[in-house]
Amino acid sequence: MNKHKQLSQEIRNISYSKLIKQKIVLMGLGKIQQDVEEFFFELNIAAYVEIEPQIASFAGRQVIDLNSLHKNVYREMVFVICSFDGEAYIPTLRNSGVLFIELKDLLKYVDELETFRLIRRYPNKKVIVLGIGEYASKLMTENPNFDCAYFVCDNYAIQGTNHEFHGKPVYELEKLTDESKGNFVVVAAEPVSGVRKKQITDMGFDFGSDFYFYNPHKPKKYPSYHLEKTMRDAPRFQLPCDFTKRALSIKHRGSIMACCSAVTLCFGSVIYTSLEEVTKSVAAQIVLLSINNRTYSFCNNLCQLYRETKYAIVSREDIQSNPRKTFELPNISNFNIQLGYDRSCNLACPSCRNKKITSPEDPKEIVELIHEEAVRAARGGATPANIRIGNGELFMSKYYKDIILNVYEAENISLITNGILFSPAIWDKLKNRYKTISLSFSVDAAKQETYEKIRRGGDFNRLKQNLIFAGQLRRLGELKKLNLYFVIQKENYAEMVHFIEFATSINTDKIFFMKINNFGHYSENEFIAIDVYSDKNPNHADFVKLLDNTIFQSPNVHVDNIDNFISKTMSYG
Repeated sequence: MNKHKQLSQEIRNISYSKLIKQKIVLMGLGKIQQDVEEFFFELNIAAYVEIEPQIASFAGRQVIDLNSLHKNVYREMVFVICSFDGEAYIPTLRNSGVLFIELKDLLKYVDELETFRLIRRYPNKKVIVLGIGEYASKLMTENPNFDCAYFVCDNYAIQGTNHEFHGKPVYELEKLTDESKGNFVVVAAEPVSGVRKKQITDMGFDFGSDFYFYNPHKPKKYPSYHLEKTMRDAPRFQLPCDFTKRALSIKHRGSIMACCSAVTLCFGSVIYTSLEEVTKSVAAQIVLLSINNRTYSFCNNLCQLYRETKYAIVSREDIQSNPRKTFELPNISNFNIQLGYDRSCNLACPSCRNKKITSPEDPKEIVELIHEEAVRAARGGATPANIRIGNGELFMSKYYKDIILNVYEAENISLITNGILFSPAIWDKLKNRYKTISLSFSVDAAKQETYEKIRRGGDFNRLKQNLIFAGQLRRLGELKKLNLYFVIQKENYAEMVHFIEFATSINTDKIFFMKINNFGHYSENEFIAIDVYSDKNPNHADFVKLLDNTIFQSPNVHVDNIDNFISKTMSYG
């Protein structure tokens, strides 16, 4: 092997903790280079390099001519080939004798998840692993650059060992109490356990910032796959959206999804670490990068804005001049939290689910761990701007009722419910706890026979009484806002005008007509048959014609993506 190949191989095998101490030169001037700089924010980027550059600086740094690499000043820098087809650069780099790394190899660093995460989050802390079993072995095997100071375990587990594991010392659990707790992070390399979590927190360690549970499950696709995707994607939208930055949902198994789950890449889970740490995860920063570079690589048609054709970038000129957003990748704060970890509901609406769900789907211990983190967030631990309930019925779930009626410590609250279980007794509890209350009711029908078809298990007459009661509260000023929601589908779209008239009669502030979504509980053909937004649906033309009614121009009426259908025939003041 010649000298130049040895050099390139040497830098390719260097650990990320060593790479971030080097001076870095990024090759090329464009979107991918900006993506690299934003995502790998720890890198000490000294300059850019280009073949016969036309500008002297880029992003505030010097631009080097590739042909000048023979100068000795560059010999101590590491060159990153910021291209997925950068083979043409390699001969020049090798002949120049500089150290270099290809982009595909840089991306591989993020797949050593524990190593990459801890280097970013706690670069100056000592790391101890709790456990010397199967999970601990998997942790060390899959993270060859993991810098573990030593292992600790329970007294009984250390018996009969040689007090060494994977080449590192093993101590009894009590060793942790002898260390300065601010100097290290504890990785709990064993199955998630509420008992173990309490044991460690009782020792003075904070969940998330001092310790977390190791997740031994391999992702279906590693972070490098998703990072490469958004780097390869071209800018596609100019969305007036920052929900990905400020809105989160807590779902099944404690999974944290951006926005209202319209973003497909999961940030992580609160059963393994705190909500604050999940929002600083590798996946979270990949999603935020996709918003910054305006590719929106992980958004989908569940989002109304994403479906709006007016926000699409179509011309090459617009793509090239497309400005980036300016979210700071390491930080997400002041967010709304939507609770969706208990899908219990008194109804079984086909638009939401294909069976009735009366209890949480996760094991009780897991739900309790998720709820514990939701409670902490509701008390201000994760500085949420608002708590919302989704993916279940607020007034049926004991967990959601606990949050709303016993825990949440804000003066103002906004709630959404199907309305059946709302009552004067519930209202008395709410008004005694909160200064201002906003209520939204998901109704989906204006007639009893339609309601019974699409709201299985509901009582239309009872709902109507509860809506009239809420309307009286709004008229008296006791309720800050009253909104009604209506999910548009084949069975009910013809009632939209009647629904507006009823909503107006009970003092409703806003009326939202929402496109029905497929959460995987419909086949493709089944969904087309009920989705009047689809031009393949037999009722689509009739639905579009219905939207010509001027009542939908009312300032208190919102219809999903109405501009896509009637922007040429309607005018707005």
